[in-house]
Amino acid sequence: MAALLAGLAASLLLLAYVYGRSRQHLRILRRQQQALNGILWGTSAGSWEWNVKTDELHLNERWADMLGYTLEELAPVTIATWERLCHPEDLERARQALSTHIDGSAESYGVEIRLRHRDGRYLWIYSRGRVLARDPEGAPLLMAGIHIDIDARKEAETQARVIHERLTKLSARLPGTIYQFWRGVDGSMSFPYASEGMKEVYGITPEEANRDVNKVFAIIHRDDLASVSASIEVSTNTLTLWSEIFRVHHPAKGLCWIEGNAVPERLEDGSTMWHGYLRDITESHELQKERDVYRESLEKSNAELEHFAYAASHDLRQPLRMVTSYAGLLKRHLGDQLDADGQTMLHYMSDGAKRMDDMLLSLLEYSRIGRQGESFTEVALRETLDEALHFLAPAVVEASATIRIEGEWPRLRASHDEMTRLFQNLIGNALKYHAGDTSVEVRIDCLRREEGVYITIADNGIGIDPNQIPRLFKVFQRLHGRDEFEGTGVGLALCRKIVERHQGRIWVTSAGKGTGSCFHVVLAEEVAA
Repeated sequence: MAALLAGLAASLLLLAYVYGRSRQHLRILRRQQQALNGILWGTSAGSWEWNVKTDELHLNERWADMLGYTLEELAPVTIATWERLCHPEDLERARQALSTHIDGSAESYGVEIRLRHRDGRYLWIYSRGRVLARDPEGAPLLMAGIHIDIDARKEAETQARVIHERLTKLSARLPGTIYQFWRGVDGSMSFPYASEGMKEVYGITPEEANRDVNKVFAIIHRDDLASVSASIEVSTNTLTLWSEIFRVHHPAKGLCWIEGNAVPERLEDGSTMWHGYLRDITESHELQKERDVYRESLEKSNAELEHFAYAASHDLRQPLRMVTSYAGLLKRHLGDQLDADGQTMLHYMSDGAKRMDDMLLSLLEYSRIGRQGESFTEVALRETLDEALHFLAPAVVEASATIRIEGEWPRLRASHDEMTRLFQNLIGNALKYHAGDTSVEVRIDCLRREEGVYITIADNGIGIDPNQIPRLFKVFQRLHGRDEFEGTGVGLALCRKIVERHQGRIWVTSAGKGTGSCFHVVLAEEVAA
């Protein structure tokens, strides 16, 4: 009996122990379940359990909510429910992934598929799971897993793919390469992206440049490598535009000139990414060299020609003064003894000498522009205009002219004397070229534009034949005979030379004879010395 009681007591103790352990395990399982539910809630994932034998599916609320349903609306849920919601184009791929896992070829089941939302559209879902239990023969009994909404990611991937395709098409039409260049904080470098034009610029493929950046630096001319490296360093430190022209030894084309420009961006890890463009400028560089040589030769020829014009006009005035002097002496001493023909010849000789002297003076003045060495200073434009009008005061009175001045007259870097001469010539022409029976009106205006200071001098004079305008700014070109208007034909050529020396433009507009004319001048506000 004692033995029986002892056995019973031991059994009761064992049952109490097992019961206590079961309750402890139950509490652990509940805590694990709560933790799992929290993780699923935090990741917005839906969960599923599939009883393979009965085809029943047990889903959580998030799984149904993802597709716009409640669990009640989907019930009863079987594997057929899932197949009905799956996009027809994705169903076979999902079955294949499932079969690969079940037969043991894959450790887990994972597939990206589209499931139909309640509103009819399809959402991209990532489904992942594994077999939790198998029968003695190895057939699956229970599977469990999760569903994650990846629709936004797939949309972003689609947009990125479209952008990449557009970029590829665009870059294929460009004569260079679009690229990204990366430099780490430790000095390591790479080309994360380069268009196919990389082969044209460097003679290597984008893939080769991505794998080994040293292949790019290896073909840079050794005399330019230090400059390229230093410019990258400066751009890294200051995050300023990288811009460089350098030479490379192209495997197929030989020595080439390359122009590169790129905008840097500092990444979160402290590295730097440049987004830029490289192009082969060998042809244009050689043409520029030829133009530079030609320009230097032309400038030298022009300088020699201007020196000759200056010397010739200066030296020719001396014998011309002798002709004028002797003509005056002849008239004074022998004028009474000459007949009418002699008087006429003496007049022509004196008048011709005077006109010749006027032309030489004009040529001398023209050749002096830019030779006298007057540096550009800050000039009040209105002061130079007032000075020119002061010199022209007698002509203004003689023509009974009305002068109207309007606009904003700024200060700019210029030659004070040349600006005065410019206004004197242009306004002088407006006073000179008018019909004798009309009162002269001249309107002078000035305003600032994006391209510079814009000046107009308009008059109501005799106008200009539009077909003759191209001749106006050439030396010794006259549109009227001397019996109509005095002049040497140098004044407007002088104006053009002054304006061009100030890096500006000058032109004239007129509707034709009798309609007046308007001279336009644009001057740069900042002129290189």
